Amino acid sequence: FVRIKAYTRCLLHEEAVSHVLPLPGTICLLKPVDHHPTGPSHRPPRARPPPPPPSPGAARAISRGGAAAPSTPPQPPQSSPAAMPPATAQLVSTAAATSRPSPRVPLLSIAQRNPNCLCCTRVGPSADFSHPSPCLDLKSADLRGANLEGASLDFVELSFANLEGANLAQTSLLHVTAVGTNLVRASLVNSIIEEGSFERANFTEANLMGTKMRTANLNEATFKNASLIDVFIDSSFVIGTDFSHADFTGAITTHLKAEKANFAQANFFKAKFEWANFIDASLVGANCAEADFYEASVQNADFSGVKGMNTATGMHTVIGQGKGHPLLG
Repeated sequence: FVRIKAYTRCLLHEEAVSHVLPLPGTICLLKPVDHHPTGPSHRPPRARPPPPPPSPGAARAISRGGAAAPSTPPQPPQSSPAAMPPATAQLVSTAAATSRPSPRVPLLSIAQRNPNCLCCTRVGPSADFSHPSPCLDLKSADLRGANLEGASLDFVELSFANLEGANLAQTSLLHVTAVGTNLVRASLVNSIIEEGSFERANFTEANLMGTKMRTANLNEATFKNASLIDVFIDSSFVIGTDFSHADFTGAITTHLKAEKANFAQANFFKAKFEWANFIDASLVGANCAEADFYEASVQNADFSGVKGMNTATGMHTVIGQGKGHPLLG
């Protein structure tokens, strides 16, 4: 070996080393025994160190005369990314990414996913589906992950549409029909819902922080694990709706029609439920700390295992007899 610019190379390699990949281990290529240099060498002969013992599983073909038989070039040792230094792992990952095509298939655009939906071409931030000419039919449209932030969706038909993971923050949803619509993990932060129908819609894990709802029909909808922090709900229907594990922290509701609704394990911390109708509803395990139940109807409502009831207000004004807690007996 000779040293060239601090890099070691075999004599067979006539070109200077320009790129180095710092992988663990050492690779040495054996010279053919019949190789003769083209010119006299000025370097004294050196004794070749004995070859290292073959690794398990590695096959080396040697002829009877002692010469190395033709064989495939030795392969560099394989190392898992976890066993490599960070810099090495990054180099290997970069090389792998550029050497083969990505298996991910690009997502189709909204229009490509909905070739028969004329109104889908308007989908986008701040879209207006009423002007300059109304285009209100998004029924059954595939709008997964769509960005409709700040859009005006007044009077739009959204029944059975798929809006999973969509951004509907600060949208206007007046008189919308969205029966059976999929809004799982959608963002409706600071949106306005008025006189719309969202029966059997799925809001699981959706973010409705700061949303305002007035006279909305949310019967039999699902709000499991949804964020309803600081929402305002007035005169809306949530009969048979599932709010289990939902977060109502700081929410303000008035005249909420919540018969047979499921609020199990919900968080009512500092929420207001003035004149709410909880008849036959389930509040099992809910956090009612500092909640306000002023003149709420609680006939047959199940308050078993609720927490913080001793700090709730308005309990002396509730109407009817609930069950599962001494304050309601």
